[in-house]
Amino acid sequence: MTEAAIGLDRLQRGNDRYAGGDMPVHMPIRFQRPFAAIVGCADSRVCPELIFGLGQGDIFVIRVAGGIASGSVIGSVEYAIAELGVPLVVVLGHRDCGAVQEAVASWTTGEAAPSSGLNTIIRAIQPVLGPLLDSGCPADQFVDRAVTANSLKVAQDLVAKSALIGAHVRQGTVRVETAVLDLETGHVRFLL
Repeated sequence: MTEAAIGLDRLQRGNDRYAGGDMPVHMPIRFQRPFAAIVGCADSRVCPELIFGLGQGDIFVIRVAGGIASGSVIGSVEYAIAELGVPLVVVLGHRDCGAVQEAVASWTTGEAAPSSGLNTIIRAIQPVLGPLLDSGCPADQFVDRAVTANSLKVAQDLVAKSALIGAHVRQGTVRVETAVLDLETGHVRFLL
């Protein structure tokens, strides 16, 4: 089993503990030796260490609204790979994502967000919306499917926009996976 596969198994088992209500009372502080990097949304309800049942220093967490692949996010993933040696990168989206909802609303109305920073996030998410509409996605599933599509796009962008990440993925020394958190149940669905 590769290091990435071991790390993925550890995340899945930790999430099973979290979703099942079995959380440790005390998480000791450790040195930074992460076995995975998690790229996720800045939503305060999404705390990767908790949802994967891990302690401080176990994972390298990079958070930005919508979990987009901005330059600083890509650079942070490159740091995690090059300097910390993480073999696994997980792009973690979540249901009911406000940034995705804003992107859908802006796209639907044609109105820009009230700030240039938020517009940058919205523009990064919006490319996944047209194909969903073209596919006949039902309106009641549109935002959740947009979350999944955005997460998949971010994973692709990490590999495509970074020579370092792309090279490690092609060499098989880094694995990039995508997952979506259900905020109601606490379960993470890996899109393997």
